[in-house]
Amino acid sequence: MPAVDMRLWNQYSCGTRCLMELQRRKGQPVLSVQALYDKFLPKYTFWAHRPGGTNTSTLCELVRELGIAATANVFIDPSKIVQESGRPEYVGLVGMTERLPVGNGVAIFYHALLIDPRDADFDAWNPLADGTELNWPNLAWQKWADWKMHGLVLYR
Repeated sequence: MPAVDMRLWNQYSCGTRCLMELQRRKGQPVLSVQALYDKFLPKYTFWAHRPGGTNTSTLCELVRELGIAATANVFIDPSKIVQESGRPEYVGLVGMTERLPVGNGVAIFYHALLIDPRDADFDAWNPLADGTELNWPNLAWQKWADWKMHGLVLYR
């Protein structure tokens, strides 16, 4: 397999990076970027041009194939997300948006964040296109609505 272009990986792999971070947090083994790329490039041939890139269906497939969760549901309503996060089979939440704030404006693009929901607010782990990440603590649920997010709730 060719070496993964890390510049492109960082640009396109926000959803995949969220899954890798969730694995780390759960104490699960995490493949290296190159090993993950090599494993899934034959299935996701678009990774040749957008390495690590995902949409909701690709995320669902990766969740199963990486052994993170067995099933998932998509929710928009924060109260339903909080309710679901209290279930014993809950594993985690990937929030997805097309309207994430960038600088003084709003960028319209697909982006994924790893979310830790609570009744009053949520924390977000944000994988950035430069390969770094930001932790955004205590975000009001109004941000969820402003960013027009939907959540991929993962279950064992």
